[in-house]
Amino acid sequence: MLGICLALEPLSKHLANRHKHTTNRNIRSQRSGASQSDSISAMATIIWRATGEVIEREELLDGRSQVVLDGAGAAGGVTASLTLVWLLGREGEVPLVEGYITVSAADGGELNASLERGTAEVSAETGAAIVRATFVVDAVEGGLAEPGARIVCELEVGAEEWRGELRLGP
Repeated sequence: MLGICLALEPLSKHLANRHKHTTNRNIRSQRSGASQSDSISAMATIIWRATGEVIEREELLDGRSQVVLDGAGAAGGVTASLTLVWLLGREGEVPLVEGYITVSAADGGELNASLERGTAEVSAETGAAIVRATFVVDAVEGGLAEPGARIVCELEVGAEEWRGELRLGP
């Protein structure tokens, strides 16, 4: 797959071009008998490098830890909000039990995705975590993605700040 890192202006232009090319591929695919999902899998991967703040870190009464993150793409053009939940009292790599992500583009497009699978490598001393997770796009406004697309995240979550990479692909 082709990896693309986009700034604010190229993001809108790329999304408009991707929609135009995807529509053209869909028309050609329908004529050739291929399904729409075949053409979606041909989409390029979009990579957003993001940084932001840890908005909330809470130990829930049911024995889970919840972290809420807000941030923006380093090159501008997108904002991201994530909620990640894992079991308390464990050190090392623990499974994520719940997670949600919302990505908003400058052109008004937005996508919402739910956790498919993931892990957090948690330090009991500092509270820092390395998060690796895959989310499935549930809802989309605009041409940012297709429902069912995947967002793969690799994040470094500190006490007050986070940074990482979000990869949107088929």
